[in-house]
Amino acid sequence: MARMYPPELPAGVESRAEIDLFPRLASDLPDAYQVYHSVAWQSRGRYGARDGEADFVIVHPDKGILVIEAKAGTIRYDGQNREWYQNGRLMEKDPFEQAKRSIYHLQRTLQEEPYWRQRMPLYGHAVAFTDIVVPSQGMALFAPKAIICDQRDLQDIAAWVAGAFQHYQGESRSNIIEKTGLEYLNHMFAPIIETRSLMQLEIEREEEQLVRLTEEQYRFLNFTRGQRRAAIAGCAGSGKTMLAAEKAKRLALQGWRVLLTCFNVNLANFLRYEHLADVEGTLEIAHFHEVAGRLIRQSGQRVTPEQLLSEQLPDLLAQACDTLGPQFDAIVVDEAQDFQESWWLPLQLLLSEPDEGTLYIFYDDNQNLYGGLQQIKNIASTYALTENCRNTQKIHETVAGFYRSENSLTARGPAGRPVEILSYSDDSELVRHLRRTVHQLVQVENIPPEDIVVLTPYQPHNSALSKAPRLGNFVLTTNWDIDDNELYYGTIHSFKGLESPVVILVELNERLPNLDTLFYVGCSRARNHLVVICHDLVRDYFATE
Repeated sequence: MARMYPPELPAGVESRAEIDLFPRLASDLPDAYQVYHSVAWQSRGRYGARDGEADFVIVHPDKGILVIEAKAGTIRYDGQNREWYQNGRLMEKDPFEQAKRSIYHLQRTLQEEPYWRQRMPLYGHAVAFTDIVVPSQGMALFAPKAIICDQRDLQDIAAWVAGAFQHYQGESRSNIIEKTGLEYLNHMFAPIIETRSLMQLEIEREEEQLVRLTEEQYRFLNFTRGQRRAAIAGCAGSGKTMLAAEKAKRLALQGWRVLLTCFNVNLANFLRYEHLADVEGTLEIAHFHEVAGRLIRQSGQRVTPEQLLSEQLPDLLAQACDTLGPQFDAIVVDEAQDFQESWWLPLQLLLSEPDEGTLYIFYDDNQNLYGGLQQIKNIASTYALTENCRNTQKIHETVAGFYRSENSLTARGPAGRPVEILSYSDDSELVRHLRRTVHQLVQVENIPPEDIVVLTPYQPHNSALSKAPRLGNFVLTTNWDIDDNELYYGTIHSFKGLESPVVILVELNERLPNLDTLFYVGCSRARNHLVVICHDLVRDYFATE
């Protein structure tokens, strides 16, 4: 039996000739034949594009390619006027010309491919008139009987097909169509094409939904508007940072002197860049050590960088408060889980009402990278944010596996794509994975380099990436302002509170302490797409979470 494409005749076919021919070609031709039904094509020439269709294309590896145009009913040819009639009606197209155009188009198409230039097979065209008997001399000089399949030939279609091929071949030998050629023709005549949208376009659509969900989360601030103090716990992706910034801006727009602070230097810089211009003058945005150092020096005390990072800091800041007096009407703290317990008293002393002044604290009870106390006691009423509105659901599912809290989480974001997990056994394999991933994202998926960050648990001088700073056309840099050929990379610690459309998490291995926390923080930095490149041993660990 011949291999048919499609395997069964489609239900919508109305041509009686095609209905008669299809099963006979399928059952009577030997296994070596491949038969393609209803092959449509389009060619573009001097006068624009032209459409065409071949009713059947028959391929044999030793014989070549034969195109058949099939017609049912009574057929008559008027040679004087060169007109064809079907059931007494003038046919719009000459069936032989239709078959010839199809085979010529196929021939031109193959000649454009280097593979076929030295392997051109035999080509032929034919016509099947399934309801009539054709005279032995044929119907015209251009229509000999050898290339016309009539009603009698249907009884032994294999013999007729072989005869049609022999008509074109004569004494010459046809180039054999090898396996590669057969596969090429199969892809041309019966392609299986899987289409998908670029990740860039998917991310743009997802971003619109994530922005809308985050704005809906602002309703929480309306709910707590009457509270002077609130401690708000939320999972990664619950929009805490956006809520903190929005709360600080709302208070500043009322004319209040407001401090928006956090632990992370990079997060403070981001908040300044994104939000300070909206309410400049009444809102100060600074990381905790920055504002503490400024006030301590402003009070006349001398302080070294080492002292700012030591246990002396709370006392030095408290003394500055005694000297300078109240500085703010309201304070908003983001990523408060990284604040040490001893910092809260001097921080409240900065308020015009230290005991009752407005203080909003946003924190993640699942994060504690620096080992600071997580308990925020006797400061404010506590609330919980349990909806993830900043990550896709696929990323949320991964992050939730590392979340340890009594609060149950839900994700409202778009579905997104699966998290990509790659593993390596040595540093060279790690770099290869990273190079290929960056190429795929930028060159294939069209992701802008500024939408990609590479995060590692190691400082640059301890990172394997320092030995291979170039990834194809891109250079890794720790600078925020990147050039066209650069990609930002930094530590998981330094990126806390921040996020990026695409995150590539690298160098995770079994030797790292607090691996659950690193996974939780690192993975949740990705809004839309996450790639994890981890050691082989950690891949197993990751998969079981």
